Amino acid sequence: MSGQRIILLFVYAFASMTVPIVVLIWVNDIMNQAITNWIARNLPVTLILIFVYAFGQLYIWTIMASWAATVQLAIAEKVSPQELKTRLLSLNDERLPFKVVQDPLKSDRITASWKIVDEKWIELFAARGLRMQYELRMRLVEGKGVVIAQDNFRKFEYVGGVGGKGVKLGSRFSFFKGISLLQYERGLQYGVIFKDGKLKIDYAYNYTFNMAEIKNPVIDIITGSGWEFRPVIFLK
Repeated sequence: MSGQRIILLFVYAFASMTVPIVVLIWVNDIMNQAITNWIARNLPVTLILIFVYAFGQLYIWTIMASWAATVQLAIAEKVSPQELKTRLLSLNDERLPFKVVQDPLKSDRITASWKIVDEKWIELFAARGLRMQYELRMRLVEGKGVVIAQDNFRKFEYVGGVGGKGVKLGSRFSFFKGISLLQYERGLQYGVIFKDGKLKIDYAYNYTFNMAEIKNPVIDIITGSGWEFRPVIFLK
């Protein structure tokens, strides 16, 4: 993920909202309020044009957000999809508070998430104030050497009080799906490090349960395996 790309994304978003208005006001003054008069006579058409423009900008925004959040591969040599899945699934360890699982029905789908139903971690989750389940849902696109990914969040509450015996997920309306423009820096250590084709886990790491503590080691494995990590709004 590039900080410059994210800056360009927000510059574009600001320009797309302000530049058309400034240009219309300028042209309207030159044409002696002709645009204002036309809008007054054709209000329904004006509203339709505004809707079409807004929809078009939303579509462009989703493309640019994916571009801004993409992390390029770290090495040129790409491993096979099966090897990549093996490396990702190797993150599973009883001493880590997150898990990586493969969809039993779709072999190209993998999800990484906090172990919120694991009794071993519930008390620590509660003590640190974790109230949101985070899932990184991924799909391997073999032909392109790309892993497309979607950030998913859902609120939950503890059953039996803080440090209780389980959790209860919130309603379906508590979902958020899309791209989180979290700054990712290659080489930033979050307790799980993938380097030179090997996985190293610092079990003494003091987790804060930030989404980057799941995301960074996953991205390191993907890009360190010759694949590109590309966030998307919609995961098909």
